[in-house]
Amino acid sequence: MNLKKSENNRGCVIFDMDGVLIDSEPYWKEAILSVFTKLGIPLTREMAEQTMGLRLDNVVEYWFKRYPWKLKSKQEVAFDIKDIVRTIILEKGTAKPGAIELIQELSQLNVPMAICSSSAMSIIEAVTEKIGLNNEIKILQTGDDCFYGKPHPEPYLTTAKRLNETPPSFCVVIEDSLNGAISGKAAGMNVIAVPEEHNYEKRIFDFCDAKFKSLEDITPEFIFNLIKIKNGIN
Repeated sequence: MNLKKSENNRGCVIFDMDGVLIDSEPYWKEAILSVFTKLGIPLTREMAEQTMGLRLDNVVEYWFKRYPWKLKSKQEVAFDIKDIVRTIILEKGTAKPGAIELIQELSQLNVPMAICSSSAMSIIEAVTEKIGLNNEIKILQTGDDCFYGKPHPEPYLTTAKRLNETPPSFCVVIEDSLNGAISGKAAGMNVIAVPEEHNYEKRIFDFCDAKFKSLEDITPEFIFNLIKIKNGIN
């Protein structure tokens, strides 16, 4: 396979983290509900779903505009949520089915990889430590380092630059959230959606290049073919 336009011969793969590599979205919902309940804000799990994939400061701002509170600053609320999530991850975080296997296969093929997450770096590092990805994925991109978070394309474009300035069309993004998938497509990248089970049959991910129920179903060959099709390579 000849991908001469890219710095490498296969392109790059950029993983979202929460809900893709680790089933941490329930942890975020648990933390958000816990913290906001103490503030007297009547959030439900369905309401918390609205902000999945957003950067934490944007999540806090989103709910502050709807339910202004006075007991704590927005920064304190964000810290409390982050602290709970990190604690839960280190206690019981596990990799999503197929995550380790896919990453190891790509690593053996020398495919550059990165994590692009809306989470803070302390959360990303907790996840990579807990599920053992420190050797395979060196580039960790946090939303805190970007002016705009997902669904804006900046996080993914910034990640591509760190991957030897790989052109967007040679990048494959793997996402589970609508906001993240929009971010990847807006960046001009190939997007594979791996939605939560209750979202899989919905048509909200129809704009993505592919959709799978699990990382177990994704192969390096499929990823390479996406890049070939996107770039008109035979």
